[in-house]
Amino acid sequence: MKKYVLIGIILFLVCGCGKETKTFTPNDLASELLTEVDFDDELTLFEGDISKIYDMPEVEDYVIYIGSGATAEEIAIITLKNSSDEEDVKAALEKRVEEQKQNFANYVPEEVSRLEKSIIKSNEKYVVLCVSNDNQAEKIINKYL
Repeated sequence: MKKYVLIGIILFLVCGCGKETKTFTPNDLASELLTEVDFDDELTLFEGDISKIYDMPEVEDYVIYIGSGATAEEIAIITLKNSSDEEDVKAALEKRVEEQKQNFANYVPEEVSRLEKSIIKSNEKYVVLCVSNDNQAEKIINKYL
């Protein structure tokens, strides 16, 4: 009997040790990125409809900062409505990066290398994009995700 109780306790502990999805306030991450990462452009809060920038499934919320157009610098923090949309949202951000590469290739070719270093990370609740030349961005994003 003790053997079965011990096995039950071990199974309970092992099953309870799954990776927990971190939650945070997207504005906190955006604020830290804006203050700690060296951006060449002044990023401004995008307050329009997300569909004007990205083609993605319906999301719960978003915080997006975009540059003036002189650079490709950008921050997007997407709060997922459904965790099953994670890959589709990541794909939409990757598509945006590819489109920006094409747009900047003839306009400001130096921006293509910045776009090639863009960071797209996610967990089951959030998807984050950061386009900058600063390696500090990835460290900050990793703290949150």
